[in-house]
Amino acid sequence: MENSPNELYAQLSYGEQLTYEELLEVEEKLIVSLQDLLERAEAMHLDFMQQGDCLLLQCVFSTPKRYIFRKIAMHIAGILPDHVSGRLFFLDKMLESVHLYWVEPGRWREVIREIPLLAPEDLPVHTVARVLPAPEESPEDDAGDEAAQPGNDEPAA
Repeated sequence: MENSPNELYAQLSYGEQLTYEELLEVEEKLIVSLQDLLERAEAMHLDFMQQGDCLLLQCVFSTPKRYIFRKIAMHIAGILPDHVSGRLFFLDKMLESVHLYWVEPGRWREVIREIPLLAPEDLPVHTVARVLPAPEESPEDDAGDEAAQPGNDEPAA
């Protein structure tokens, strides 16, 4: 695995006020702007996917710095046209924290959650029956004692 400890998943949603033609025009401009912004932030493996009334984005970062995530959210909020909003989800692949941003034209909000190593005690516990692996059978030894083979009742000469 290459050195990319953080991943971004984003969803930008288009409002019903946009006509289909406006949506296509907005989407085209957004992809160009987002690609430029994320490349300047040293994002790699940018993947845009158009899905109905939203644009999905995924990419990775080799530098997991909170101020970069905040700048990305701030810049996206600054370029969003009217009737477009979104969510940005930055995942630390070591599962130490998640950063979630909500962006609208000219505004953004943030929440950061640390992910504990152990589950919190107040969560319900769900149990399952344990299924232990069956012991592996040893391979038959072709050169072994023929008398030990089933169906061979004749004495050895």
